[in-house]
Amino acid sequence: MDRAEKWTPEHTSIDPKYRGKVSAAYMFDEVTSIGSLGDPTLATGEKGKILVDSVVKDLAEFVEDLKAL
Repeated sequence: MDRAEKWTPEHTSIDPKYRGKVSAAYMFDEVTSIGSLGDPTLATGEKGKILVDSVVKDLAEFVEDLKAL
């Protein structure tokens, strides 16, 4: 965390009037020079655990749904 720095995107090709309504896929290195999106200074271990637990739960449910096909 001592190396985390607040960051804002350097560019986007989406017209500002469409932001929040349309999304586009980018290569990660096209939009970040620091290796993260958002503001990493707001990260905590607790938030990370919640995120990982949520992703694992969703993936497990997806696998179970696939198995039922």
